[in-house]
Formats: sequence, C-alpha cells, structure tokens
Amino acid sequence: MFNNILKIIIKYTGIFISITILFFIIMKLIPENIIIKNYGVGAYTNLGLKYPFFIQYFYFLYDLVAGNMGNVNIKIYTGNTFNIIRILLPETLEFIIISFLASLAISYKLGLYIGIKYKNTNKINVNIFPFLVLYLITGLIFLTIFNGLLGILPFEYIISSRFSDYSWIRYTGYGIFITRPTDIILFDSIINGNYSVLISYIKSFIMPFMALIIPSTIYLTMYISRLTSTEYNKDYLKIGFIRGLYENDYIKHIKGNINFEIIHELRPVFILFIGGMIIISYIYSYMNIGEFIVYSFLSYNGGFMGAIYGIFILIVIVLIFNFIIDLIIRGKKYVLH
Repeated sequence: MFNNILKIIIKYTGIFISITILFFIIMKLIPENIIIKNYGVGAYTNLGLKYPFFIQYFYFLYDLVAGNMGNVNIKIYTGNTFNIIRILLPETLEFIIISFLASLAISYKLGLYIGIKYKNTNKINVNIFPFLVLYLITGLIFLTIFNGLLGILPFEYIISSRFSDYSWIRYTGYGIFITRPTDIILFDSIINGNYSVLISYIKSFIMPFMALIIPSTIYLTMYISRLTSTEYNKDYLKIGFIRGLYENDYIKHIKGNINFEIIHELRPVFILFIGGMIIISYIYSYMNIGEFIVYSFLSYNGGFMGAIYGIFILIVIVLIFNFIIDLIIRGKKYVLH
C-alpha cells in the first residue's frame, strides 16, 4: 500500500514540475516590460533576470510556490497578487465544493433511476467537450431571463456594499469582501447571526450555482444512466432476475459495479467544471478566482502575472482532486487484491 502511495506522489510531483516549466515558458514569451510592470520595484531581483535562462526557472518556481507573483491593477482589485488570491480562495473552494457535490448527488440519483427504468440508455453517446460551451449558454440564458427580462438577479456585487458597516465584513472595493472568521460569506453570515447578509448572498449565489451545476448534472446523469443500463442488461443480472433476485439486491450489484467507473470519469468532468466556473464567475461577477483570472487577462498590462498565478492555483486544486481520486482507486485495487 505504501509503495502505491509513493508512486502516486512521484507521479504528481512530475506533473507539477512539468506544469511549472510550461508556465515559465509562457512567461518568457511575454514581453519583458509587461512582466516587469507587473512586478514593479525589484522585478530583476525577484525574477532572477540577470541570471541564465535555466536559473531563472528556479526563481520563477520559488515565486509560484511562495505566492510572490507581483501586483495587479485590474477592475476588481489593485494590489499584491498573493493577497487577492488569499482573499478569493476560501470563497472559490466553497463554490466548487458545494456546486460539484450537488451536481454529483443529483446526477447519481437521476442516472440510476433513468438507467434502471428505461434499460436501453447504454446506447446513448456521451461527449464531454460540448458541455464547456453549455456552461456559457446556460449562464447567458439565466442572465437574460432574470436580469434582462425580470430585472432581478444577479446583483452587481456578491453582497451589497451597504453591509460593509458590519465589523466582521471589510469591503475592499468592486465587490471584493473579506469576512471573519472563515472568509466564506455563507458561513460567516450564519456565525455572526446576520441573516440579511445571508439572504443577500444567497440571492447572488443561486444563479451562478444553478448555471454551473446544470451542464455537469446533465452530462453525469447521461453517463451514469448509460453505465447503469449496461450493467442492468448483463447476463449475470438477467439470470438473477429469472431466479427471483430482489430489486434491492440487483440495485446493490449495479451500484457496486458502476461506482468504480464513475470515479474514473470524475477526472475530466472536474477539469471542465473548473473551466465552467471561470466562465460562470465572469458572467455573474461572482467573487472568486475564476472572475479574477478573466479580469487579469483583460487587463493584460496590469494583470498578466495575476492571471498566471490564478490559473496555477486552480490547477493545483485539480491536481489535489486527481490525487485523491488516485488514492481511492489504488486503495480499492489494494483491497480487491
């Protein structure tokens, strides 16, 4: 078991290094004056620009790991890059975890039901890549209906700036909030007993949340229903039906056999889910790293290194997710052997 974990750690260490090298190459393709402008005073020292190309990579690697990625001057924030990522990361993680788990829970129930009820859904062809476009379409449809036609939602900011008078909320401008004690508005509003803030936040949360989970849920439902149908139609289950196998028994068999396949499929789904979060966050001005990345790229001169660092953080989240999946898969194999 320890050898399996060690192999996984070595694998992800190699992936991590490869990603940092790729980012370094991208950075070197950008005009040097832009990079220096992002860093400000001390750019040559921080980036090691006076050293050979190979040595500069290690300066860049240190900057990535330490969060020393200069400054940004964009629409939603002006200041140190690390500080804005630190502010946005808790809200980002909350949005990802709640949305992804909701999508998985809904699609699992629906997929099982559809696969068992209709029994021939194994013929459905499921292609994951169009769903990235569906995130954009879903977001724009909701935006049009609720904001354009009904005149409600989403609000301009994640919560109203009028709540900045509360001692546990600090308003930094352009919808960026720091709350205490967790830095997650949903939890902090409950902890501090400010339900007007909670209601305001939920109103701004519900539309991006729905726009994010709908495409993921549609894809996973189709995928799980296909797996369920395939298992349902296998010979061993047909024999079980003939012998009077109870419904709960064959559902248990089906769940046991499809769960392992679902775990594998969560890898590409999660990657596209993160891409969808970036799109949805920008459409709804929803405070998290996804929105920050888009604005950083739009403000190229003052935000390029911020965008690089934001993408790096999201990739680290994806790597951690995949690392956990690998541990689960290897653990199951270990138990089976």
